[in-house]
Amino acid sequence: RFTDPSVKIDIQLGRCESLCNTLSSIPPGPWCRKIHHLDLSRCGIQHDEAKQLTKVLLECTNLSVLNLRQNEIGSKGGATALFKVLQRCKRLKHLDVYGNSIGNAGAKLLAKAIPHLPLLTHLDIGWNKISSTGMAVLAAEMSKLSDSEGVTGNSSSIETLHVQENDLRDEGIQVLASAIPFLLKLQHINVGWNYLSSEGLNAMISALLEQEDNRRKAGLTTTPGLRMLNMNENQLRGAGKLCELVEKCRDLEELSLGWNNLGDEGLAKLAVSLRMRHEAVQRGVADGWRPTVALCTLDLRSNYLSANGMASFADELAWEVEEGNVVEGGAVAEAAGEGGEAAIVAAAPPPPHATQAVSQASQAGAAAGWVTEDAGGGVQGVGIRVLKLAGNKYKSERTKNLGRLMRSVSTTQCLGYSAIC
Repeated sequence: RFTDPSVKIDIQLGRCESLCNTLSSIPPGPWCRKIHHLDLSRCGIQHDEAKQLTKVLLECTNLSVLNLRQNEIGSKGGATALFKVLQRCKRLKHLDVYGNSIGNAGAKLLAKAIPHLPLLTHLDIGWNKISSTGMAVLAAEMSKLSDSEGVTGNSSSIETLHVQENDLRDEGIQVLASAIPFLLKLQHINVGWNYLSSEGLNAMISALLEQEDNRRKAGLTTTPGLRMLNMNENQLRGAGKLCELVEKCRDLEELSLGWNNLGDEGLAKLAVSLRMRHEAVQRGVADGWRPTVALCTLDLRSNYLSANGMASFADELAWEVEEGNVVEGGAVAEAAGEGGEAAIVAAAPPPPHATQAVSQASQAGAAAGWVTEDAGGGVQGVGIRVLKLAGNKYKSERTKNLGRLMRSVSTTQCLGYSAIC
């Protein structure tokens, strides 16, 4: 069937322990041009295997997806040959080299290939021991993909950029931030686990706001902008520029801030911005360049939030459930220890017109949810569907406020070591 021009080949050899032998036994040829999707994740690819792979990739001129996730490519001869041959894959859209220890040397090699990949939309270089040195070269190449103003036709095609679990620190994230305003199609960015302080994170947020402004100048109303931002496991203190991001990024749907130090004061400011965003969504797109979608997923795990802080947050955001409204999913929570379910049910009793459905959620606790019987009417609220709160502390006398908030979202994850008592 390799002679049939209509056939497209997807090869998935994930976890293949004899990859080198497999590749060496298949002579490259015209059939390689039929490969569109090549998944070689977790195959133990090292220097020798990488060199064998380049022989196949030389003929894969129609390759659109290349997954090399969690191998051992490193930054030596095999990586040099591999990243050089990528320049021939003009139709490549998805490149994943997460967890390959390519380091700064490998990042520089990859940077040379980027200008030759005009259709690249997804780039994952997480967990690769990249510091500011390697990121500076990558950022410079990404910036060149746009015109000098960053507001017209030649903008980079990159939509997803994952740089998590590296060693960027503030210096590295600042050089990356210099390229962000030019990536007008960027929708998902993950900078988690990079030892970033508030200074570095605020620099990234400022760049994203500049990107949003450039999108507005370019009139990109029909293509989505920033939809997901992951800042987990850094050293953010307080809300900083987060509030401005929440209020102004019109397409933002998911914000992950887990394992930072937002604190009660930062949480209070964020709650106000969430309310303002919801009001802007309700007004609609006719009222200028305003948010068009609600923030649906919010990760606040391990952020030094107290019972009082959560109570204020709940007071700001809890929905007003009226007769005829629908609360889909109700309160879904995993409560630590015995009695957690009873505490949640007592804190957020279902409205009179609702029926209760209780299901098992995990060994740590139970889930309680309410779905109203009556449809119709508009559901009022901030639009949050998933709220992650694990690793914070709540006291029993304040669970009533937290319960009100739980009832307003579809999934409230209070996982593992959260103390709802």
